[in-house]
Amino acid sequence: MYNDHMDDKLLFTVGETAKLHGLNAKTLRYYDEIGLFSPAETGANGYRYYSVSQFETLNTIRFLRAHGFPIGSIREHLRLKDAEAFIEKLKDRRSIYEAELRRIRRAAATLNERINELEAIREKGASEEIEVVWKPPRRITVLKKRITSLRELEMDLLKLETTAGDDPLIMIGRVGLTIAKDDLLAGRYDTYSSIFLLQDDGIQPSEILKQGNYLRIFVNDGSHGRSAEIYAKLLNYADANNLEISGDAVERVIIDSFITSSESEHISEIELPVQSKKAKTVKPDSRPSDIV
Repeated sequence: MYNDHMDDKLLFTVGETAKLHGLNAKTLRYYDEIGLFSPAETGANGYRYYSVSQFETLNTIRFLRAHGFPIGSIREHLRLKDAEAFIEKLKDRRSIYEAELRRIRRAAATLNERINELEAIREKGASEEIEVVWKPPRRITVLKKRITSLRELEMDLLKLETTAGDDPLIMIGRVGLTIAKDDLLAGRYDTYSSIFLLQDDGIQPSEILKQGNYLRIFVNDGSHGRSAEIYAKLLNYADANNLEISGDAVERVIIDSFITSSESEHISEIELPVQSKKAKTVKPDSRPSDIV
């Protein structure tokens, strides 16, 4: 706020006013052309001048423009000068900032997660060793549909993006596929039952990948041509360790041709949910000869 003793008749040219406020003179001329902010007077020499008393209005315009307010909204405020309406405008803009901050934080967390995963898997490599891991519930957005070709896969991925309404930055590394348990046990390893997107806590999931024990293996499979071999290995491991398949297999590509041109570095993760085989029980009234 300017003090009352300041001379309101102290005048500045367009160039001087622009320089004082860190603006381009063309911007002030544009504001004048559209009637948003015009000079206070025109001198005998034809030059247009701004007065000190106008600087507060110009600062208000600069403040609102810096925060992304459109010209029409600024014009409305300068016409009404309504404090309550002004506060509501600021609240609306704050909501936009907060939403963008959430998106940026989420994107940064996703990139951090992806970086850590890539660094860890590159260090470990595709050892193709089977391990039993516990997985907590995982939130997913899922599109359930039988997928038998690469074309179907690409089209369904686009549908999933639309369904999830997600940022491509956030989708990187979070897309997975499932193979139905029945298909798996029947040896149909190239037919997928769904495509899904792993979600974080900020998104409402359509389903949950159930918690539990999973057989996990990291494989080098740039051509995806070793499915029968890998799944046979997993099923044999389960059988040898008294485990049975308890759900659909989960596949996720971690490193592919979009990351490296070297197929020897391509790595996929395959998870197979398992549980201990249930011991067969004998009904109280059954005779030993009745038991198969």
